[in-house]
Amino acid sequence: MDAFEQALLSHTKRCYSAALALTRNPDRAQNMARHVITEAWQLRDSANGGHDIKKRLLTALRKEYLKDQLDVRAVGKEVEHVECT
Repeated sequence: MDAFEQALLSHTKRCYSAALALTRNPDRAQNMARHVITEAWQLRDSANGGHDIKKRLLTALRKEYLKDQLDVRAVGKEVEHVECT
């Protein structure tokens, strides 16, 4: 197990806890945490050996949460269709 993998695994519970605090929904929190951890794993080659992984994960969680909130609000609003000519 390399340093990045150890660092990532050591922060999985923290990711879920942070996502749960943001969403207050266990299912959404689990999905968000899984998504962020999967993205981090896919970008592991560009990471600097697991340094500041906690900061990266929490920042990614916050961005994912805000993106979800914007999507939820957009679905709730009717958008006027404007044709471009």
